[in-house]
Parts: sequence; C-alpha cells; structure tokens
Amino acid sequence: MGVAGYSGQGASVSACAANTFKTDALSAALCDECPLNSGTGSDTGTTAQSGCLASAGYTGSGSSVTACAEGTYKTVETSAQACTECLPGKYNENSGSTAIAFCVNCSSNTYSNFSGASGCSLCPPHSSSATGSSSVTQCHCNSGWAGLLSNSSSVCAWVNPCSRNEDDCSDDALCSHTGPGTHSCSCKAGFWGLGTTCTGCPSNSSTGAATGTTAEGGCLADAGHKGSGSSVSGCEGGTYKDISVSFEACKSCPDNSDSRPSSVQPNACVGVAGYSGRAGIGPGIAACK
Repeated sequence: MGVAGYSGQGASVSACAANTFKTDALSAALCDECPLNSGTGSDTGTTAQSGCLASAGYTGSGSSVTACAEGTYKTVETSAQACTECLPGKYNENSGSTAIAFCVNCSSNTYSNFSGASGCSLCPPHSSSATGSSSVTQCHCNSGWAGLLSNSSSVCAWVNPCSRNEDDCSDDALCSHTGPGTHSCSCKAGFWGLGTTCTGCPSNSSTGAATGTTAEGGCLADAGHKGSGSSVSGCEGGTYKDISVSFEACKSCPDNSDSRPSSVQPNACVGVAGYSGRAGIGPGIAACK
C-alpha cells in the first residue's frame, strides 16, 4: 500500500500527482485535491495539505489560504508568501489581485499617505492635487484661497485682496471683496473712472455721495452751474440754480429783476432800475413808488 504522498497498492503504487496530497500512511486511498486557490506547482508526492501553497492573488497554505486583501497584490504562484502592499499615492479596491497593475494612482484632488490603501482621501475643500499624490501636503489651495495644508483637518481660507493690499484699485477708489481672491474697484465720491484709474470731477461739478461713477458725464453741476462733465458752465446773469449735483438748466429771475452770474439762490435776483426788492423775500420785486 502507498505511504503518505502515494496512493494505490502493490505494483500500482504511484506518487500523488501535482496539486494533490495524501497524508495517510500505508493506505491505498486516493490522493486529495488541494484546496481552492492553492496547488503544489510541478511537485508530486505531497504528503500534507500544508504542501498546497497559495496561487497568485492569494496567501498562505493548505486550509489557511486567503485572498490578498484590498490594497495588496501577489504575483507569485504556488507560494505561501505574504501579499505585497500598494505604495502610498496608489490604491487597490479589489481583493485577490495578481499584479502590481491593480495598484493605480490616486486621482487628481485625492491622496493616500500609507501603504496598502484600498481608497484615497479627498484633499481639503478648495484645494487640489496631481494624480498619484501621497500626502495631504501635496494638496494646494486653489486660486483665491490660502492655507498651510499639513494634515487632514487643515483648511483653505478665502483670500481678501483688499485687506492684503493685493488689489489694483486706484488710491481714489474703494476696493470691495467680491469672493475668494476676487474684488471690484469703484471710484470714490467726486471721482469718475473704472476704479483702477480715477479722475477728479471737473471744477464746479460733483457726484454728490454717489460712488462708482464710470463716466465724466456722471459729474453733475453744482448749485449756480448747469450741465455735466466737461460741459459744466455757470448760470448766466439773470438766472440762478439752487440745486446741487444736477445737470438741469438754470432758472430765470422773476420779471424786472436781475442777478450776477453763477447765482445759487432765488434771492440773488434783485430789482433792476425802477424796481426794488429781492425775489422770494418779503413782497419780492416791486416798482419804486
């Protein structure tokens, strides 16, 4: 009868074929198949189940054969050796992997900072990274955001160019923070332009309290003047204008009265020869008695 590793009896005794084994001694029993995902390779006459070694993608021997876990792989056939871990910056979401090719780069904006990763971690909000990043320090804050990313709890804070003196606004403009790393410029009251450059309003004109005036025509005449921008001129004699920051025309003095140029009040209109008084005061303009 066959000893361990052999089956049959008498002249028919033969070694257990590859991928089989027999533990019984002095027995004609047939050899047993190795457990699933294991084998003996080209070896014959295996005497114990432990001689059945794990296939590629598996580790261990005999009844202890298990699939390589996610994040690992094993290329060697018929070996009990441990599975190899994927390197940082890579991951493998499959079990039972038979090649290093199953370890793939972390996608952009993610990273894995340890060996044997089955997935990758997202970069902190408002940051990004290249493919295959192996540390959160390889995540960098996006444009308009700033911060030192040293661990998974690090954050990117939005940048205010106005408070950091990183704006391109004129000294005569107001800087407004409009979002992460963005801003707008608007000329101050009394100025006009696109904000990056601002020009003072012409003489005898103003924007009043209004800011953000973009054209010279937005500079409106002061009291005693009419028009806007470069067309501002003083009210003629015999007229007045008591409204500031307005392009409306000057008003005529009442009949039989006159005023000096650029007059700003109705009472600047005084009686002409033969008439007395001031417009809007007491009886107004009246003929001399």
